[in-house]
Amino acid sequence: MRRLASLAVLIVCFAATACAPRLQHPGIEPQHPDLQIETEQPGFVMDDGVRLPARIWRPEGEVKAVMLALHGFNLYSRIFEEPAEKWAERGILTITYDQRGFGDTPERGIWPGTGRMIRDLEIAAGLVRRQYPDVPLVLLGDSMGGAVVLAANASSDPPDADGLVLVAPAVWGREAMPFYQTAGLWFFAHTLPWLEVTGQHLNRAPTDNIDLLRQLGRDPLVIFRTRIDVLWGLVNLMDAGRAAVPAIDRPTLVLYGAKEDILPEQAWRDAFKALPKDKDTTLTVYSGGFHMLLHDLEADAVIDDITAFTLTRKAPARE
Repeated sequence: MRRLASLAVLIVCFAATACAPRLQHPGIEPQHPDLQIETEQPGFVMDDGVRLPARIWRPEGEVKAVMLALHGFNLYSRIFEEPAEKWAERGILTITYDQRGFGDTPERGIWPGTGRMIRDLEIAAGLVRRQYPDVPLVLLGDSMGGAVVLAANASSDPPDADGLVLVAPAVWGREAMPFYQTAGLWFFAHTLPWLEVTGQHLNRAPTDNIDLLRQLGRDPLVIFRTRIDVLWGLVNLMDAGRAAVPAIDRPTLVLYGAKEDILPEQAWRDAFKALPKDKDTTLTVYSGGFHMLLHDLEADAVIDDITAFTLTRKAPARE
């Protein structure tokens, strides 16, 4: 029995060393970062030469504020189309890009690494700030994008932004997960990292907007099958986002829905217990809101609140 147990341990150790979570290859052509917006195909060129497709929604008149928005997990920049059009009507220019591994980027479906996602945001924010130096810049992160914004804000070279908007930020880190989840994820990420999973049988409701879900289901750039090692990377990012909450140092609006069905309520409530009280930070919970707050059937209230905050860096007053 001892020999069998030793053999089993050796097999597991061999498997763990033979397979490891995969990360994207870095770009091989170092360049000066560039924001290409006056073209038919806007994009951000990063410091390693990788180009990230971008989308821009401009107001017809004066630009009163600029929002740099980061999309959620397995989605891409197009997801902001409807809210960004409404923000443009109020004078807010919205810029967003496909984060590495998502949308129309190289190595789609492969995790880029938390550090690389943070660096991309730092570069993008710097380029946008230089392009629009005379108006406020607000960073908006939706779900996974919220974790990137949080982690970047706590980095050694945080983006130069006037405010943060975190829409259902993904802060479901290992601290809030049961042991069997973290152990199982580690095992499969280090033995079968290429294994793909779907959320098909989880019976979760990300939004009450069924038409949107149908549209996403027909979109070839939306990812529906996810590698196990990508989930491993996502949890690493959520760990970083959760740990970064106490470092919030500028006006911040945090938004969740009371019907949130993707992130456990206790996880995000525990994470934001550390929300600073002296930095104009506000946590708002919408009674009819789901995870995809910007797209729910009652999204107008969320979009209006974000509009008010972006223009003033103050949370809108509520009765």
